[in-house]
Amino acid sequence: MDRTKQPQKLRRVAIPLAGALTLSSAASLGFPDEDANLVLVILAFIVGGLLSMLVGWPVLWLTERYFQTPLRYLVAGMVTGLLIWTGCVLPNLVDAITATAAKPFVQPSGFKEGAAFFAFIGAVSGVAAVMIDRFIRLIERTRKA
Repeated sequence: MDRTKQPQKLRRVAIPLAGALTLSSAASLGFPDEDANLVLVILAFIVGGLLSMLVGWPVLWLTERYFQTPLRYLVAGMVTGLLIWTGCVLPNLVDAITATAAKPFVQPSGFKEGAAFFAFIGAVSGVAAVMIDRFIRLIERTRKA
């Protein structure tokens, strides 16, 4: 096995790993029940990894076209979080578009706070991805030395 390709393979899993770690950490902090905590963390880890692959990779590919700094992971994480939030509240957004004058749209409670929360979780995931990327670069430098 070629050792020079190993860090590149690690970079491919940085985004799903960051998303999985972030969502499982948030789930364990949000639901501190000891009985279901392990099952919830494992489920959140899997869901976070899958969401990061489905939404995070395409957003990162688009973000890499415009940003060449390590902060591209942070930007991509925030955009990914907002896209996931948009998918969660899509029925409410459809109601807002189709609202008539007789029945005006009433914004649900916590609508803007939800966007801020998902953007924050995306930013935390982006910071985790930056840290994973830095760790992989450190591995590359130590192998070259």
